[in-house]
Amino acid sequence: MKEGDYRKESARRRAHGVPRAPANGNALAGFTMSQVLDHMPEAFLMLNPDGNIVLANQQTEAFWGKPRHELVGQAFERLFEREPYEDLYTAMQKAAVKRNSVQGEIFLKGLNKWADSTVTPTPSGVMLYLRDITLRKKTEEEARKNLALLQQSEELAGMGSWEYDLSTKAFSWSEGMYRLFGLHEGIGVSPDIYLDFALQEDRQASEKVVEHILSGQASFEESLRIVRNGKVVTLKVKGDPVVDSLQNTVKMLGVDLDITNLKRLEEENLTLKLEQQKELLLAILKAQEEERKRIAEALHNGLAQLLYAISLYLKQLNVNQEASEENNTDLKHQIEHLLTEAINEARTISYELTPSVLRDFGLEMAVAELGKKLSVQLLKISLDVYQVTDFLSDSLQTVSYRIIQELINNAIKHADASSIKIMIRQVKSQLQIIVKDNGKGMAPEDRVQLQGIGLRSIKNQLKLLGGYMHIESVLNKGTTVKVVIPLKTS
Repeated sequence: MKEGDYRKESARRRAHGVPRAPANGNALAGFTMSQVLDHMPEAFLMLNPDGNIVLANQQTEAFWGKPRHELVGQAFERLFEREPYEDLYTAMQKAAVKRNSVQGEIFLKGLNKWADSTVTPTPSGVMLYLRDITLRKKTEEEARKNLALLQQSEELAGMGSWEYDLSTKAFSWSEGMYRLFGLHEGIGVSPDIYLDFALQEDRQASEKVVEHILSGQASFEESLRIVRNGKVVTLKVKGDPVVDSLQNTVKMLGVDLDITNLKRLEEENLTLKLEQQKELLLAILKAQEEERKRIAEALHNGLAQLLYAISLYLKQLNVNQEASEENNTDLKHQIEHLLTEAINEARTISYELTPSVLRDFGLEMAVAELGKKLSVQLLKISLDVYQVTDFLSDSLQTVSYRIIQELINNAIKHADASSIKIMIRQVKSQLQIIVKDNGKGMAPEDRVQLQGIGLRSIKNQLKLLGGYMHIESVLNKGTTVKVVIPLKTS
């Protein structure tokens, strides 16, 4: 390197903080050229006009990962293949063409590094300076990725973030905030924008938001509606203070979330719940009415008829007061017989309404007693209960008993069965009731028979419990009814 070139380079290096040589009138006094170059923060290479490396400083070893004695004296193109260092060769060619320094950030694929480079052509060759900026570039790239991820997340979630500096009064928005308000990015904003966009009905909520942001006293959360491009949007605004070491609030950080769809779903869900409650109420009333009809029929066709017959016999007894004792005795026996039947009928109706064995001993004993009571010589009713581990409430036991009772009665009346099997079991969080008979069954076209009052009553009760009923019937092969009741809902 000629002294003139060196003086120019020395001035440039001093501007970058390289130690100066002693001020004794000679810039080189006290330092060798190698020492000066070794104090440079960058890697430095000097190439002669033939492209051979004639000088390398100490930083070069760390940058290139090679001892400098392996670099000096070698042809640059032989040491560093063109392809992995394409950006560097391009910079050197530009410097040669322009005959002036070329600066810029380049990526060295051969080293997997980013470098801040300066290529300076001189009459005696080329000077190359490289400063490793890989860490900075990675940090910038990570910041760009995080920003892109934040922007994408804000767009997908329908949200934006904001920051308010209490000292400078600066209110800054993320890209998502501009999207929420339907504004072009970069437009200046202030906390009062909530007042400008809020519906008149939500003016009070917007004033609270502005007050919280400006005061920075505490965390807050408010919901308000704004008008965005002619459409009403519901926002949830949340903010939190940021304090310094003296616990003084310096900033307010917050997010705005578009909850328009959530509000709509909540309203639709509320409407749906009201409709469901209405349907359930109607189902309850219908089940109650059908139960009243059943009781009325039992009283009218059974007990009332017996009492009417007793009344006729008592009238006849009064008329025959002067008749023979033998005739009166026969009437009394008939009255006693009818009274006994009436009492039994009343007990039967009472048992059907509230079987005491169900109240005292539970579902299994009540169903077993029912099967025993209804079994006759030509009909065998069996019960199998297993894996019922959860406690069954009184109401669930009563509903289950009524369902089983109705299914047994249907099988007796319509199936002409000789065997009825009842299974009660628990599968996970479900109570399953299966009633299977070996009766005549029915063809698919005859399934209209399944719409009787009893089965409709069962379906209404199951609807209240969130359960369902499934019926399988094959002509001449019997019918199987499966009832499923979710225990948690019950």
